[in-house]
Amino acid sequence: MKILLIALGSILGLGVVLVVLFFVLFAHGMEKQSRESGFYEEWSAKDGIKVENVVYGDNERHRLDIYYPSEGPTENAGLILFIHGGSWLGGDKADRDDECHRLTKQGYITATMNYRLLGKSYEASIQAMLDDIAAAIATIKSEAAARGYNISQMAISGQSAGAHLAMLFALKSPERSVVPIKFVVSMVGPADLSNVLGVDVDALTDEQVIESGQLLQTLSGVAADAGSVTRESIAESLADYSPITFVDTESVPLLGAYGGKDPIVRKYNYDVLKEAYETAGVEHTLFLFPEADHSLYGAPELTAEYYKEFFKFAKTYFGY
Repeated sequence: MKILLIALGSILGLGVVLVVLFFVLFAHGMEKQSRESGFYEEWSAKDGIKVENVVYGDNERHRLDIYYPSEGPTENAGLILFIHGGSWLGGDKADRDDECHRLTKQGYITATMNYRLLGKSYEASIQAMLDDIAAAIATIKSEAAARGYNISQMAISGQSAGAHLAMLFALKSPERSVVPIKFVVSMVGPADLSNVLGVDVDALTDEQVIESGQLLQTLSGVAADAGSVTRESIAESLADYSPITFVDTESVPLLGAYGGKDPIVRKYNYDVLKEAYETAGVEHTLFLFPEADHSLYGAPELTAEYYKEFFKFAKTYFGY
């Protein structure tokens, strides 16, 4: 299967190429900026135990790291799973280490996972990534049980493309998790794929509609017959893989952070999530970093407030 860059490039041209490049570049922020913006977190052996490269499947990308706190409950323990960004094309579990460090210090079990990526090497799809999340959660629960921990509750969090996956999993199919999901956290996560990818279905030419079969396969992993692809099927598929579609009164609470000057996941995503959660009447807290881009760097005071709220969510919904 062609990579997303090729699949979408044939439909949307240079605009999507630039979107993908920005996603990948922002996924690897400089450590100095991370420190100055309040995202970096120190870690030492006294803070807990890190178990690296736990295998949760057959693919070489099926690896995860688990952090166990030095203090915290072994019964009714809470897990926070972090999912890296990288435009669904790249990134690594180590990208979310600082968040694992920060939350493990508060007494929670944390984990960060790799997952199959879009591209020639892995033949993945967005649906395959959701499958990987379900498998990773099951493995974490089993591995923790072997160490004497009963994980009975969890949260799922991600950054950028990883936040899209976290929200999509928690909002669309939370029943796939063997551990009940108590809340979801989105750091600059795409809420509406049409908006983020710049797809105006009504503006597609007939030729672009035919070519969109590759896009549908990129999302679902199921090959689409070119003759069956229509503007309606494209719109339905984009909606089916957009987290915003699944916000309702039964949705899990949401914590999020977005940049007011983010050129990739634009403020629109913050706006529609806020409106959807308000309409549904479900608990949510959304931070807007007014002057920040996709990295959210440059506002350490807001970063501190965001993590303060993260701790509050964990304490509220985990009970400790």
